[in-house]
Amino acid sequence: MNDELDIDAEHYEVLKAIREWEDDGTLPAKGASVQALAERMEVRGDADIARLGRTVKHLVEGGLAKATPVPVMGDPFPHYLIEGITLRGGSYF
Repeated sequence: MNDELDIDAEHYEVLKAIREWEDDGTLPAKGASVQALAERMEVRGDADIARLGRTVKHLVEGGLAKATPVPVMGDPFPHYLIEGITLRGGSYF
């Protein structure tokens, strides 16, 4: 991992999964939902998907991932349309 950015293993794995999705050309051009990322990463269970949503939020706020927030009332996790990783996020690889 890149010590300069200092993110934990969970955040790194999510960033890596988004990068791989981008690289294999199957990330939808209009973005993909947190639920779609969860399916791709084989994340199961509401609590784990909620944690994945919060991890995506942290990556976006940290400037490592590109995603558009999608307002959804009453859900336990942040919703995004994930568009890929940023140049800063790419410096991990």
